[in-house]
Amino acid sequence: MKIIAKFFLLLIVALALTLTGCVPATLAPSRAPLSAGQEDRLWERVRDNGQQYQSLRGLAKVQVSRQGKNAGVNQVLVVEKPDRFRAETLNPFGFGSPLLLMATDGRELAVMVPGEGQMFRGEATSLNLQRFTQVPLYLEDLVQFILYQVPLIPHDDRRAYRIADGRMQLELRDGDRRQEIYFNDGEQLLETSYYEGEELTLRVRYDNFTPEEKPFPHSASLEMPGRQARASLVFSELETNVSPDAALFLLDTPPGYEEIPIPE
Repeated sequence: MKIIAKFFLLLIVALALTLTGCVPATLAPSRAPLSAGQEDRLWERVRDNGQQYQSLRGLAKVQVSRQGKNAGVNQVLVVEKPDRFRAETLNPFGFGSPLLLMATDGRELAVMVPGEGQMFRGEATSLNLQRFTQVPLYLEDLVQFILYQVPLIPHDDRRAYRIADGRMQLELRDGDRRQEIYFNDGEQLLETSYYEGEELTLRVRYDNFTPEEKPFPHSASLEMPGRQARASLVFSELETNVSPDAALFLLDTPPGYEEIPIPE
């Protein structure tokens, strides 16, 4: 009798498992399409961000991690579209000469190292920029990300969704390439991610917004998993849409400095 009872118990368990496997999953969808009107408003937000901010000047804490190596510095940043960039790395003791001064007008890149009495010069290529910033981005893209503008991929398909966590999403597609742009309930742009197939190539996030009618993020972070690169900046002082002198993006070689071409 015990053997028969055990056999029927196993049979019932097996049948239950089989029937369970035949029932289709009824998980709630992770996202739902937005209306055409909502999609158009998100698209307007993206365009507005791109036009709202043309330049900035501020003091920021910059953290960079590249292939397991980490660095954190305080920098005075001056940035202007489309490709003007100046970064002064401050002495950690708060006085004396800066540790490094880098400037580009979009054509020439000049890097001054006061402690070594050296001035490096070369073309403002992405490779030369990476050597000193450790951030593998084109100059124009770096400037846009800092100024709260997300570069858009060419695309032939655009869709908008409400996600289960409450955020909204614009999705752009161009074959296997995909860009996702995320917004909160107030239609404020929070993040953009770029994919090749299912591989994440770049993600940029924004946070710590100013309380103005059109807020600007005081914090931004970037990650590129395939390059083992991460970077973040947090502004403690910030002015947007300033009018920087063009001379800020050019560096003269001081007397006595050794001028060195940036190696190709």
